[in-house]
Formats: sequence, C-alpha cells, structure tokens
Amino acid sequence: MEPRDKRALAQALAVLAVYMLASSWLSRFMGVPYYFNWDAWLARFAVRSVFLRTAAFGACLLIAWRLGGLKRWGWNLGRPWQALALAALASGAFASLYFARESTAVFTPLQLAIGAASAIPVALFEEALFRGLIFLSLRPRLGAFGAAIAASAIFTLYHTAATNSWAMIFMFGFIACACLHAGLGLPWLMVLHAMVDAVWFPSGGDVRTPIVHPVLYWGACAVLYAGCMRGISLLRRKAALLP
Repeated sequence: MEPRDKRALAQALAVLAVYMLASSWLSRFMGVPYYFNWDAWLARFAVRSVFLRTAAFGACLLIAWRLGGLKRWGWNLGRPWQALALAALASGAFASLYFARESTAVFTPLQLAIGAASAIPVALFEEALFRGLIFLSLRPRLGAFGAAIAASAIFTLYHTAATNSWAMIFMFGFIACACLHAGLGLPWLMVLHAMVDAVWFPSGGDVRTPIVHPVLYWGACAVLYAGCMRGISLLRRKAALLP
C-alpha cells in the first residue's frame, strides 16, 4: 500500500467522521420523526444536503486532486457494457425495494422536484467517498475483493437509520465497487445512485414501514444477490482502471 493510498484512506475516513458527527448533531437539534414529515425533512435538507454533503464532496474532490489526480480515483467516463449493465440492474432492483413497502407519504410535483434535487449531493458525496476514495485506496492492500467487502461494510454502517435494509445496502455497495473495478467511471455510478435515491419520493415507501409486496421485495433481493455473484467474477479480473 503506497503512502499516497494511506493518506487518501486516512483523509477520507476523517471526512466521513466529521460529516457523521455534524449530521448526528443536526438530527438531534432538529428532531427526526419516525414517519416522514416534509417540513422537518426540508429543514434538515437545506442544511445537510446543500451545505454538509456539498462541503464533504468538495473535500473528497480536493483529496483526490492532491493525491494523484481525479482519474486515479475513478473519475473517467469509461462504460464497459457488462459493468454498466450490472450497475443499472442493481440500481433498478434497489429502487424497486421502495415500492415493495407501505407508502407513508404523497408529494406534490414541486416536492418531487425538490426531492430529486436532494438526491444529487447525496450521490456525489457517497460515491466519491466510499467507492472513489475508500475502495480504491484499500484495493492495493486488500485486493479488489477484500477492498470491496471493507468499503461496502463501511458504507452499510454509515446508514445508521436503515438497519433493517443493511443487507441490501451492502449488496448495492459491493456491486458498485465491482463495477468501478471493472472500468465503469465514477460519474456513471453517481448518476445511477442519484436516480435510486430520487425514486424514493414517488414511491413514498420508508425503509422502516412494513413490506406489502413480498414477491417484489424478495425478487429484488434475489437480483441483488445474483449481482453480487457476478460482481465477484469482475473483482477477480485485473483492474481496468489506470494506475
């Protein structure tokens, strides 16, 4: 593991720690209702997404630029069809999990637009951090498979409010790592990630609500599991990313 990778990993984890502390304080200060409340969410969004996540994403960009350049950390437009198809399939499966749960919220067109916009900084920050920096900095030391396991585990634990969806979150992150390793550019993962998060708003199904469509739910889980099996084969290949 090169010194550059060690510095990138340490700085990425520091960004994550600062973000988690700030986000936790914000949630306690503003309150987090059990069921979705638009007014409460909008107030937190204005601070968390517009400021916290944007600042954290900027920090990730700065780390990548200083430690080898953006291309070294996954910033390219490569789109090998197998990796792109796998990432799109996994994204569709994960998005369908929202529709499998009981809907607890109905949004106006304006609220849907704001919700879709809120997904953009989420995707930018999380992909740049967990896949772009953490996975790629661990890969020289742990190998592609071990790095994908470790980065996906950190990505899963980061979602502290979605413990009953941790298995699906882990599989989604694992597949994303495999696709990045196979040469899929980080921007494509960001686009797909933003689309997945944006789908939550028209579905209105919270991760904590009961499953009302079990066939859809377990079908999506099966697709994600199959995607992980395919991801393992991609991770066994030589990295497609340039050193």
